[in-house]
Amino acid sequence: MELLVKAGCEDEQQIKKGFKWLLSVRQDDGGWAAPIRIHNAKWSEVVDGEDALQPIKRKPFSHMITGVVLRAFTAHA
Repeated sequence: MELLVKAGCEDEQQIKKGFKWLLSVRQDDGGWAAPIRIHNAKWSEVVDGEDALQPIKRKPFSHMITGVVLRAFTAHA
């Protein structure tokens, strides 16, 4: 999303929807995490599964994922 915002797409409906979704899956400690890591799931299980993994918001955030998300928010006006 950072690159799409920098490319001039920040007013696109999909970008607005993406930021809204990011805020909805934020961890309780204020950061973001990858549900696949929180659930200790294997990639093949997730890809072949019918339902998306839901965040466990009480778990700690990931520095890497939070950094990626914050760069997108920083690029957005």
